[in-house]
This record gives sequence, C-alpha cells and structure tokens, in this order.
Amino acid sequence: MLSLDGLNLACRTKGAGMDIGIFGTGSAMKDFLSVLPGQHRIVTLADNNPQRHGQMVEGYPVVSAAQLVASDPELVVIAARAGDAIRAQLYELGMQHDRICVYYPSYSDDLGRRVNTDIIAINEALGMAIPLAGIATMYLWPEPSGTVPSGIGEDFVRRHAMRLASEWVRERGVAGNIAELGVYQGEQAALLNTLFPDRTIRLFDTFEGFAGADVSTEAANC
Repeated sequence: MLSLDGLNLACRTKGAGMDIGIFGTGSAMKDFLSVLPGQHRIVTLADNNPQRHGQMVEGYPVVSAAQLVASDPELVVIAARAGDAIRAQLYELGMQHDRICVYYPSYSDDLGRRVNTDIIAINEALGMAIPLAGIATMYLWPEPSGTVPSGIGEDFVRRHAMRLASEWVRERGVAGNIAELGVYQGEQAALLNTLFPDRTIRLFDTFEGFAGADVSTEAANC
C-alpha cells in the first residue's frame, strides 16, 4: 500500500494484470503503451476533443472523460498535458483519487510537492520500472518574478524558445501581427501577449465546444 498524501493506491500483485484506462491519445500515450507489460488490459482511451470520440487509436476506442469513468477501470493513467486539470476533471466525474496517476510527472504542477509518487505508484501497481525524475527538471526551471504571466512556468523549453523567437523578430524588424494555431487553455497565448504587447494576436482552433453528453454529466455531478 503506497500513501499519496493521505490517498492510498492498492497495489495488486505484479503478475495479476489490471484493467487500465488511459487519458490521452498522443505521443505520451504511445510512449506509455510501449513500456506497459503485456498482462495488463487497456479498457479504453479518453480525450477531451469530441472529434476524437468514436475513433480507434492504436487499436483502442476513444471515448469521453465521462465514458472513461463509467467503464470503471482499476487505474487511470493520464498521458497528456495539463495532468492536474484532467485529474480534477476525472475526480469530479466520480473517479477515485487513488485510481488516477499522471504518467509524466513534468506534466503536473504537483511535481514540486511530490516529485515521484505517481511514478512509484504506477511502477508498484503495474510491475513497471519507469525511471524516477529528478527534482530539477526543465519544466520547473525558476523564472525571475514578473517575467511570465501567472500560471505559466512549467515548460522551460517552450517558453524560452518563444522568447528567443521574439528576440529574433524584433532584432530583424519583422512587422505584422501574431497568430496561434491550436489553443488549449490560453497559456501560450498569454505568453505571446507578454512577448508581443504591441501586436494583435489572432487565435485559431478547431474546438467547437464540449460534447453534450459530457456537459450533462458534469452538470449532474456539480
């Protein structure tokens, strides 16, 4: 039994196999599948993009967050960015805290408080040997106060790549407005706004709203 700040994850024997739900359909999910021992069973994949629902990815069906919870997996592994927000979403939908883990610790803002507890939990529950992360990772690189908007500071590489790009644009006198294609929660847009305060930022995204079934389920659990 592994304690996670008062939350317990019952670790079954490594050879028994578990029913697993994975939240995320991108490269992190594929990375996790590549190291998952064969005795475990993937129940389904989940994604917040309604356009993904009903598709098959790596041979598994993609469903909504509510449907993932309804499938009652023994463990949900979040293999996507915004791990903390997804964890909270699943909990609000009725999934137990001790059955949710984030695969990449650097995708979770809780990393500074409990660096490796989720990875340890996954390793013990599934008989895996995912390397533990060091406390000082590029996603927690310290920033001088006031250099980035509040809520932005978890991705050192992306942030500084954008800063270098903005310096290149200014040094060469490149004119014009800024556009971002693909907007998740507005963090990157906020960073662009900070780096280019004198320019108009235009945001483009294919998101057309949450699926009606998910909205109803969320409302019922409020």
